[in-house]
Amino acid sequence: MKRSPLCSKTGFKKIPKGATTLTTRSTLRNSGKSEVSLCKKRIQALLRQNAIKRDQGCVLRHYTDLLPSNYSECDEILQAEHLHTRGASGSFGDMRNVVCLCRRHHIFFKPQHSQLYWEIIERHLGPEGWAWYKRVRDDHKAYPMRIFDWLKLEMELTQQLKND
Repeated sequence: MKRSPLCSKTGFKKIPKGATTLTTRSTLRNSGKSEVSLCKKRIQALLRQNAIKRDQGCVLRHYTDLLPSNYSECDEILQAEHLHTRGASGSFGDMRNVVCLCRRHHIFFKPQHSQLYWEIIERHLGPEGWAWYKRVRDDHKAYPMRIFDWLKLEMELTQQLKND
């Protein structure tokens, strides 16, 4: 009696000859499905909306005299730029840590002209804002946050969007 293939009984797929198991698996998700992940995604959207409302467009449009000629114009897609990494929970949802940039300045200008970008941001933030940014940048303590903290932050940003 001939044996039937393993896949018909167990549901396992046959691996093609020469393929590794890594090439036959499903692709990885690029965002989580947890309540915290979903809340952080909503917070990110609220930060963008608040930054657009506060800054009324790309902040670099006010400094065209300092920009190279090929970067003097903005495009229409606006993004929230976190000045300090989003990995730092303590400043993730703080509006002082966010400026509004157009996609062109965010993706192309900032990496190519990093020093000029930070000089302009320092000027834009002013002495008080720049001092706050430097304190956050130099603070390496962990600030653990639970779902309650993220939901509270989301509520504050929602309220801020309604009030301003």
